[in-house]
Amino acid sequence: MTEKTLVRDARNSTNFTLKTLVIGLVLCLCGEGFALDSKDIATVEAIVKRHNLEKGLGPQQLFQGYAILARELEAYGHPKKASEYYLKAMKANPKDERLLEVATSYLSNLFRQDPPAAKNYFQTSYLDILKKSKSPMKNDFKEFWENVFKEKKEKVDSKNHRGFYGQFFKERDVKELVEKEKLYEAFALLSPKGLESRDINSQLQYDTLSFLNGKKKGFFCSAMLKKYPNSPSVPVEICRYLKSGKIKYGDLKELNARAKKELPHLSYLVEALQSGGKK
Repeated sequence: MTEKTLVRDARNSTNFTLKTLVIGLVLCLCGEGFALDSKDIATVEAIVKRHNLEKGLGPQQLFQGYAILARELEAYGHPKKASEYYLKAMKANPKDERLLEVATSYLSNLFRQDPPAAKNYFQTSYLDILKKSKSPMKNDFKEFWENVFKEKKEKVDSKNHRGFYGQFFKERDVKELVEKEKLYEAFALLSPKGLESRDINSQLQYDTLSFLNGKKKGFFCSAMLKKYPNSPSVPVEICRYLKSGKIKYGDLKELNARAKKELPHLSYLVEALQSGGKK
């Protein structure tokens, strides 16, 4: 995809996720290989700056776009650049209701790079964000990180870390968020890390939400579609639609009816595609 095409797609889109992601950081320069190097990042940032593609975007749009970029960069092994975008998100809209979520992601990312710097951030900015937050989990967040720094850990135990955040995210069920048309919030709860070896349902969930947030290629379900190119199954048809925008057997309405009967746990994804994320 050329720079001219990327810029055209960005300017024609009203979706900030598309404006930021489609112009390369994960969706265009990574292709099917799910790889991203520092040169790619610098190239895309130069394109954004050169064409002033962020002009006219509001605080909420900037917050959303930067937060998604940060999460993707962290997942693809660029923690320092991820930290930069987490900070840009918080600076863009310090009053956003998801500020604590992004601040926590930043703190966790920073801790893995520089524990002393993370402790300083916790004792200053993070505690201030906690005080102002209305999240029912803010006391749990505070206790968790106080224990981490009190014990002077060099790293957070990954199993306990995931378990702790799992308690928080249980309140933000992905399926429920999709049904409420909160596609950004749903996508923000997911990570592409390790999806290559996960089940097809998890892959389709991530692929569908990334598609609805602007992704055009590099879907995890591609291997399944390649293996069963003529299959009429619901999972294959969903993947086929993501890659080509077409259903081979019938249409989305018919596919949704089949999903409800055959694989009801996937029907919410078909409904989201059917409405384009908007009911």
